[in-house]
Amino acid sequence: MQVGYRCALRSATIVDLEKGFVMIKKVAGIMLVLVCFSIPLSADVNKVINCPGGQMDIATAPASPSLNIDNEITIEAWVRPTAWRQWGGREEYGLTVCNKLIFQDGGGAPNQGKTNYGLKLERDGRPAYQAYVGPIGKDSPQTPLNTWTHVAFTIKESTGTARLYVNGSEVTGLYYVASPYTAILADDSPLGIGGWWNNWPYNNNAFIGQIAEVRIWNVARTPAQIAANYSKTLTGNESGLAGYWDFDGLTDKSGNGNTLTLNGAASLQSMDIPGLSRGGINVSFTTPANGASFTVPDNVPISVTAAHSNGVTLLQVFEGGTNLIGSSASSNLVTTWPGAPAGNHILVARATNAFGDAGSSSVNISIRGAYGGVAPNIPGSIEMENYDYGFSGQSYSDSAPGNDGGAYRSDDVDIAGDSAANNGQCVGWNVAGEWMEYTVNIVSSGVYTLRTRVASLGSGGTFRMRVDGTDATGTMQVPNTGGWSSWTDVTKEGVILPVGVHTVRVEMVSIGGTGNIGALDSFNLSGGGTLAYGGTAPALPGLVNVEKFDIGGSGISYSDTTGGNAGGAYRTSESVDIAADGTASNGYVVGWTTAGEWMNYSVNIASAGTYTVAARVASLG
Repeated sequence: MQVGYRCALRSATIVDLEKGFVMIKKVAGIMLVLVCFSIPLSADVNKVINCPGGQMDIATAPASPSLNIDNEITIEAWVRPTAWRQWGGREEYGLTVCNKLIFQDGGGAPNQGKTNYGLKLERDGRPAYQAYVGPIGKDSPQTPLNTWTHVAFTIKESTGTARLYVNGSEVTGLYYVASPYTAILADDSPLGIGGWWNNWPYNNNAFIGQIAEVRIWNVARTPAQIAANYSKTLTGNESGLAGYWDFDGLTDKSGNGNTLTLNGAASLQSMDIPGLSRGGINVSFTTPANGASFTVPDNVPISVTAAHSNGVTLLQVFEGGTNLIGSSASSNLVTTWPGAPAGNHILVARATNAFGDAGSSSVNISIRGAYGGVAPNIPGSIEMENYDYGFSGQSYSDSAPGNDGGAYRSDDVDIAGDSAANNGQCVGWNVAGEWMEYTVNIVSSGVYTLRTRVASLGSGGTFRMRVDGTDATGTMQVPNTGGWSSWTDVTKEGVILPVGVHTVRVEMVSIGGTGNIGALDSFNLSGGGTLAYGGTAPALPGLVNVEKFDIGGSGISYSDTTGGNAGGAYRTSESVDIAADGTASNGYVVGWTTAGEWMNYSVNIASAGTYTVAARVASLG
């Protein structure tokens, strides 16, 4: 718990700050002494509504003139879905963020059951504005599971325009942007946050997860206004604000009196929201940026500033909200998080002052490294689901947000439980272009055999393995194994690996008849046989022909400054320059050599000792 100080006087001399303080002020020649005692101040984090997903696990606001909006509207909220609704294998009905449903319409009911206006997430996180005739949306996922995302829609009925913003930036390519989808059907009905207020009997489209900072405006906010304000809380006095709920209680902070009522199992909670600054004190990270990535064993530089008219007396940074990293008694904090462990982390900055003002901000960062913190050894086996820690695009790439299998990890890689899999988990629902990366420790350079455990109910697709970006295997086919849990090995021999810590990428190349590549359980690299040319390392003492450098390719067995074999002899597919020469011991020589080039040779030394090296060379000049 942090301690602050509350006091009425704002201009005084602070004498003691042990368990309270004495403030002395001279007024009209009279010395005033005010004793103030310290009282606890809670660390101010973001407030949210938690919606477990039941039909009426929502908050409702009664009908009011301020929410009876016509012609122009902006709806925005921070959302953190934790699951999608599934029906027939697809999320059909969406997750409702907020909705103003017309349940009764003057008795005649031509519009009964229609939506006045609403914001929702359709299947797999596709944001949509709910018009009375249907949705306007983006036909591609924008909001991943278990991640806070800001979504905003603006509608201008007079011009028939709709605009979508995700995390403050406009997203184009919407569908159904035209009248009557941009018409706002004015009606005096209640508002539901997290679902429909009337307990709609035909399907459940209540939100599953958390919602924060719900704002409804009676104007279409501009792109600049959206970008400037989505990442911070409001005062409630902003022009055009029709309803504003920050969930620090149920009060409508716009001043329009739209107080919420919690229904079912809906509840208010405190959570850190990366990217949203909250509280009277403005707190912001200079470094690291939200979404920044580092690599083990990097030290993470941290710089935070805080500002308030009453000053700042305590500024702290935590990992995960509880692990203190650094502290400052001023409005600036510059520190380092040394030896940060591999994983995805939330850094939280919190500030307080002597007058009870508080504020916080947070960022998501990734420390890229091996899953579990230790790079597995090769030769050995690696589970597909144990790809490196890191964000999308850093340690993995998946074409759709969310984990379709819902198992093991909360990233976007699709992992399912399978009792027949080695570790009880497997990776599936994979399509071309997706990949996972693994940091590995290759014990010795050599020629390895790759065995990948796969399954497919139907003809599978193809995949490959890359090492440090270079294709090490070519494409491999997933066969029809007769079932998604009927596992078999796809084997590739002759995989050449260099010694040391390297990055292995399992890359999806093309889909098969099932529409996917296949289910992937694990891969094993065994062997590590010699790289010696011809398969047998020459014995020393003895003769080694220079053109018989190791197999393995550029960067492993040799380095040449120019492409191709300038001599065109012996090993024509390599870039080492070899020429035929009848006077050479093996009929070939290596030439056209320049500084920095090299070749490696695996040899068998009979015994330790001091040897004499004699090199047979020639030069014209």
